[in-house]
Amino acid sequence: MKLLIINVAHKNSDWLQKAENNYLQRLPNHYKLELVTLKPVTQGESEQRLAQEAALVIKHIPKQSIVVCLDEAGLPLTSTDFSKQLRIWHTQGSPVVLVIGSADGLAQTLKESAYALLSLSKMTLPHALARLTLIEQIYRAYTLETGHPYHRV
Repeated sequence: MKLLIINVAHKNSDWLQKAENNYLQRLPNHYKLELVTLKPVTQGESEQRLAQEAALVIKHIPKQSIVVCLDEAGLPLTSTDFSKQLRIWHTQGSPVVLVIGSADGLAQTLKESAYALLSLSKMTLPHALARLTLIEQIYRAYTLETGHPYHRV
């Protein structure tokens, strides 16, 4: 399964990096999870910044990818449903790209062109924690798929 997480954020703190690495090291080799962090645009009005960030994000999306944008208005999934959805996307044979926007979110054009919008929570999360949560949920999806006891109901 080829997965790419693109997020527009400042550099993670050491403890967040350690937490991410903890989950990344647990994933098997066939879960090819790549992380791309893009610097937020700081100059201009909000809509201009979002448009510039969207252009940066698009440059990193492989052709024929299934693009899923994280957005507070997106579909809220349980961990089990997320695991099932990842499996469905995987069977389509395309890389899955999960996009986390900057503090201002994502450009409307990027969200409209996405295959799906996904919400991690009704609460607002700091972007670094959103990425960590997403990585953890990918690991949890793997454990659900393999029957590992990590996920308990």
